[in-house]
Amino acid sequence: VSVYLGHPIHDPTERRALGQLQRGLADRGPSLILANFYAGPRQRQIDFLIANPHRTVHCELKGYRCPVITHPNGPWQLRLQDGSLRALDGNAYDQARQGTYAISDAIAQMLRGTVSRPAFRNVDTVVCLYPEIPSGSQITRFPHVEVIGFPDLLQRLQTPGPAIPWTTSQWEDFIRHLGLFPAEHLSPAHRSLEARRALLDDYRRRFLASITLDLPPLAPLPVEI
Repeated sequence: VSVYLGHPIHDPTERRALGQLQRGLADRGPSLILANFYAGPRQRQIDFLIANPHRTVHCELKGYRCPVITHPNGPWQLRLQDGSLRALDGNAYDQARQGTYAISDAIAQMLRGTVSRPAFRNVDTVVCLYPEIPSGSQITRFPHVEVIGFPDLLQRLQTPGPAIPWTTSQWEDFIRHLGLFPAEHLSPAHRSLEARRALLDDYRRRFLASITLDLPPLAPLPVEI
């Protein structure tokens, strides 16, 4: 599994998802992951573009823990513990779709108009809820974009589907065009920092789990963060 980055990944959810992707794909044949980069004329941020012999997937990653209510138009919503709804910032269907268009535009720019078929037709576009789709979520269908959980993403990558029919050399050209760098080329200082962040993230999860284990339900408070 080869990983190339546009920028170091600081978001804990994206870091965990990337590590799990690498482990999940490690024994399933060659795979390429392009992560945390910008593409297209409007410089859309792309979470993950994953390619292997079976499929090419553009993955918009979301780490929602509360049930999510999706809408074709307008912002998505979260259902909080007290039953109230909170509007999210934006619509992940549109974010994923626009990201795929941006990837297609970047490919067309690299090939300078020599491509006869828009690349977005060869890209499977998903919104991936990590680590899984929260129980109680209400998912509406949307053309050409599907909401899936992380286990479904790994399974999807082993199933034949839309794929950009490129050789390794062509993917390397695209990586150079985007200006990405291999993940292992991070400096020793940065790798040390990332390791410490991962350690703190793990401690934080364990600490929160331990102190909330026997607590009664939380009383709803009129506070927004």
